[in-house]
Amino acid sequence: MPKKCRLLTTFFFFALLPVGAIADEVVLLNGDRITGDITRLEDGRLTIKTPYAGNVAIQWEDVATLSTEQPVSVVIDESRVRARILADETGAAMLEAGDWMDSRSIALSRIGAMTREPEPPVRVTGRINIGASASSGNTDTERLHANTEVVARSVKNRFTIGGAINRAKDGEVETESNARGYMKYDHFISKRWYAYTNADFERDKFKDIRMRTTIGVGSGYQFYESRRTNLSVEAGVTYVNTDFDVQQDENYPAGRVATNFDHFLFGSGAQLFHRHEVFAGLEDSDQLFVRTQTGVRFPIVARLNATVQYNVDWEKEPAPGRSSTDRMWMMTVGYSW
Repeated sequence: MPKKCRLLTTFFFFALLPVGAIADEVVLLNGDRITGDITRLEDGRLTIKTPYAGNVAIQWEDVATLSTEQPVSVVIDESRVRARILADETGAAMLEAGDWMDSRSIALSRIGAMTREPEPPVRVTGRINIGASASSGNTDTERLHANTEVVARSVKNRFTIGGAINRAKDGEVETESNARGYMKYDHFISKRWYAYTNADFERDKFKDIRMRTTIGVGSGYQFYESRRTNLSVEAGVTYVNTDFDVQQDENYPAGRVATNFDHFLFGSGAQLFHRHEVFAGLEDSDQLFVRTQTGVRFPIVARLNATVQYNVDWEKEPAPGRSSTDRMWMMTVGYSW
């Protein structure tokens, strides 16, 4: 091979070799350097996939600076940007992207999340669960429960819509008949604080409720929001209008307090969840009712799961002849996405 050809071959070999060798790098406060592929920053933990130790999780507060070979999806304050991160001599970081071409230094504390893959503008999650039973012979019963919920989340907004239905018969006698639908919109004013508006529609034949409508506004605080843990609390005002089948209809302003919590107990295994809403009339202390749902979801295969759930609904002043507390145990099979 001519000398010139050998030189050209050697040049192209060494020019192409670094492409596969260069990797992301994380520099810790103690001076240690970790190289690999940064996969995610979430809940204050940075995960980097290394060729020598697999996935390594690092506390974000222990990171001095970092750099990425390819652009990553980064949440800066309340905005999302697709950018390449460059190490900064001051111990911060620089973003190299269309909106940050001057590569200004960015304090690491302003970076709230990071992913290797580009995040969609709107992330949609949801689930649908169904539970049913039937028996015949000496015992003739039928029971059906179904519920669903869909959440669409962008950086600033979150839309939730859902519903549930319950039916039961003992022989030819209907023993349960209720349904509920709800919708909610959250607008995030900051990373944690959000304003909300919601509407809820409930019907329960055995509570004498032909239709109960609640429409409200308020504010919430998102303590945690991740794939593993979610926790928020809310407080606001609500207008309650209840049309009864027998007793006199009523409407009144009420205060609303709510909590929404879920957490995966064992990594991506069983998920514990709890929700409750408290509605308290602002004019009459007897106008008080509470809804709670508590349970555990277990994975079956792929996106299929089983749920064990316990619901308690309580009213301080129910319709005449009705019990103040309704309790329900249920087991369902569902699909999540």
